[in-house]
Amino acid sequence: MRNLIENRRNIILLLSTLFISLFITGCSIDEKELHNTLSNILSTQDESFDPNEELLYDDLKDCLDKGKIPNYVEEVTVKRVVDGDTIKIEDDNGNETSVRMLLIDTPEDTKKKQYLGDIATNYAKDKLEVGSTIYIETDGKENDKYGRYLGYVWYKEDNRFKMYNREVVSEGLARVGYIYDAVRHLDVLKDAEYKAKKSQKNIWSINGYATDKGFNQNLINF
Repeated sequence: MRNLIENRRNIILLLSTLFISLFITGCSIDEKELHNTLSNILSTQDESFDPNEELLYDDLKDCLDKGKIPNYVEEVTVKRVVDGDTIKIEDDNGNETSVRMLLIDTPEDTKKKQYLGDIATNYAKDKLEVGSTIYIETDGKENDKYGRYLGYVWYKEDNRFKMYNREVVSEGLARVGYIYDAVRHLDVLKDAEYKAKKSQKNIWSINGYATDKGFNQNLINF
């Protein structure tokens, strides 16, 4: 993160120096020359990518969009969607494992059925299609007490990367929960939850349904 900030400061400094020099000397610069100068500056920034540096949401999204994958982010294939917050994946070696998504909790849709659980599952199936390539970002410990892999899930949509954890919260189909040592993107998810709650989306449409401990199915009358 510090490297990215320093790089941006360097870009601003270089651009400022360039335009001040042009102003003082009274020189002009054509559009092509300016474009080449900016390209050289930006290429210098790209070369500074550190695959071991842990990045916050915006910086990681930017890197993924540019095809730069940090070492703590793993490319995998979706094998099956279990429900709104759990999937099964396969790595490059053909190993299959379950992934429990960090910092989110969707209504149950397996043995115990909860209101909107099926909607959350269908949302996951739509965004994380079986056979598609996704990226798992680790944060803190890699496995929970059940042996499931823990991570933020990134997928590509319209040639841009999105974090599923954030998107499902934004849709009001998940609450922010299970907060332990993984807090890298907590602020981003909390902001998404606040907006979904304010808009009374899905799980927030029934007062008291989504709680700090899960979902109060007793409030639902079918």
